[in-house]
Amino acid sequence: MKGSYFPDEYYDFESQEDKLPLFVEMLKNRGCYISEDGHVRSKKGNMMSKLARNGYYLCFAQYDKKVYYFMEHRVVWVWYNGAIPKGLVVNHKDYNTTNNKIENLEIMTQKENMEYSRCHMNPCRGEKSPKAQFTNKQAGAIKMLGKVCGWTPKQIASLVGCSDANASRIVNDKRYPDVATPTDIMSCYSTVVDFTRNKGIGLVEELKNYTMGLCGESGEVMDLVKKHMYHGKELNPAEIVYELGDVLYYLCAICLVLGIDFDEIMLNNNAKLMARYKDGYSIEQSLNRIEDK
Repeated sequence: MKGSYFPDEYYDFESQEDKLPLFVEMLKNRGCYISEDGHVRSKKGNMMSKLARNGYYLCFAQYDKKVYYFMEHRVVWVWYNGAIPKGLVVNHKDYNTTNNKIENLEIMTQKENMEYSRCHMNPCRGEKSPKAQFTNKQAGAIKMLGKVCGWTPKQIASLVGCSDANASRIVNDKRYPDVATPTDIMSCYSTVVDFTRNKGIGLVEELKNYTMGLCGESGEVMDLVKKHMYHGKELNPAEIVYELGDVLYYLCAICLVLGIDFDEIMLNNNAKLMARYKDGYSIEQSLNRIEDK
């Protein structure tokens, strides 16, 4: 088939996709170009594509009284990179099928493209979902309560403020499937504490409450030791654990109010002890603290 535009070239678009490079060559020879917005435009700047019902732009041009259509993202890829290898397709990196800028395009197998699209069909995973009730960290804490600590969905729901069914789905990875279940209690202890805070009284009142609570519970620990040493009462380790747990709770709650990472406290304390007792504990190093200098 020869036409008036290119009498020395042979353009046969009957086999559409196989002839895509020829279609692109024809557009270039006509002075067409790709604009910054990723669309193919004529020499005069008019768009040579239209948005189809399937959400993709179709690029079209007439040759020898016949209009030929190609997916614009494929045209753009071939324009910059040459023919698309057999068995590969052009994928939109940002899932936006109307964004045909070359930096948003890549080639992959059909299977890879389907997996990529499946992620887009279910983009609402975890905290990124507009309907998400919890952050990923909160979901991790919920999973730990159910899988590690053995809490029932009803118990979890009562603590975190959701339905029993929703708690069950999170624990069973039906929701937040990409969130791993923590195995270290310290990694999500502060998240569990955060569920129990009385946030309705305001941050200032919370700080007062938790600071007083910390002093009170520390006093409880001291009282148990005092009664053992001076009153002849047997020291019950279980009671110590119980009271130290309350101390830990209030310490963690203070951190949440002040926006301090609980890990940061532990790391800073470790750094201080390592600097002070680099050779192990000694009375001299205890009295002459290096951090004071």
